Amino acid sequence: MITQTHLKRFVQLTRAAVYDQTGDSECGPGYLKEEYRKLGRKILKHIATEMGLNKGEFDIRWNPGGIACSGDHTLHTDKVYVALHDNLGSGWFYWRTVTGRKDYRGGANQIVQFQDFTAPGGLEKLIGALKVATQAKEFMDSHFVFVSVK
Repeated sequence: MITQTHLKRFVQLTRAAVYDQTGDSECGPGYLKEEYRKLGRKILKHIATEMGLNKGEFDIRWNPGGIACSGDHTLHTDKVYVALHDNLGSGWFYWRTVTGRKDYRGGANQIVQFQDFTAPGGLEKLIGALKVATQAKEFMDSHFVFVSVK
């Protein structure tokens, strides 16, 4: 289960993990980045489970980046892509619809402010939006044929 405390800690770590590379942390270099990695994975796994996805229907990826960033968390399904990381300290992350797990461009980015994400009910609202987008995508795919015009 993911609590408000987990979500707030994750947001704190989006910035703290960047400054943890020099060894200033009492636990040594990279300690906060590792906590950030584990917590991000836990949140994305929770989202996938709440969306009703089974193992094999989604990928969770982690890119640690270098010393200038906290790292990137990604949940990639056949219908949606969630990029759960702070974009250059902007205070938000994004998700978008996709046409499969090899689609890295997808639809328009849907911005989620961290303050909304960590608010009571914020995670549930995100999961609801992802479910609606997934269902709409399934409806469109089953009822319409799209032709690419060049």
